[in-house]
Amino acid sequence: MPDQLDLSPLRAKLGTKPRMKYAQVRQAWPEIQQLRAEGHAVKDIWRLVCECGISIGYTRFAGYVRQLALERIAAGTPRPLSAPSTTGAADPLNAIREARRKPFFNPVPEEGLTR
Repeated sequence: MPDQLDLSPLRAKLGTKPRMKYAQVRQAWPEIQQLRAEGHAVKDIWRLVCECGISIGYTRFAGYVRQLALERIAAGTPRPLSAPSTTGAADPLNAIREARRKPFFNPVPEEGLTR
C-alpha cells in the first residue's frame, strides 16, 4: 500500500471552471473585489464576467457579490481601500452630511437667482 495518494487527477482539475455558478463567481472573486475597489459598478463588472464566459443573470450575480462581501466582512478580512480616510473620524456620516447639497432659498424671488 503506497504511503502517498495520487493527487494528479485532482491537480489537473484545479485550473478548470467549476460547475456551480456561485463557485465560478467565487473563483473570480479576487478580480471582482479589485474592480470594486477601483470604483467600477457591479453591473459593469457583471458584463465583464459574462464576456469571460460565466453566463449568469445580473440579479443572481449581484446577490453572489453581496454574499461574498458579507462573508469577507464576517471573516474579518480588511476591506481594500485606495487611500485611508481620516475625515469624519468621530462621526462616520459627517463626510456625507457635508457633501450633501444644501437647499437654496432665495429671499427675493423677483430679482432672480443670486447664487
